[in-house]
Amino acid sequence: MHAVTDGREALDRLRTIVQVAGHDSIPAAAHSFYGGRSATPAQRIRAIEHGAGFRIIDRDTRPLAPTPRGRGFHREAQQILRITDDVEPIRHDPQ
Repeated sequence: MHAVTDGREALDRLRTIVQVAGHDSIPAAAHSFYGGRSATPAQRIRAIEHGAGFRIIDRDTRPLAPTPRGRGFHREAQQILRITDDVEPIRHDPQ
């Protein structure tokens, strides 16, 4: 997880992994959250998986789902995103 969450755009990388699961294909996911640029999430997912050191998303299942090893990563990514979404309004509060 550390290799994926280190540096800029860490939350975007986690959102990509969380959002792609449940779609019928990577192009379908791309259409849903990138306006149809299918290469963007495919390349991004490969880079995330390379950083993690294992395949997170099983591309052979429909809908797409985490691999057995990717389930824990996916669960942890969801938890991190929930926490940051809860904190986000506090950081932007002008008081």
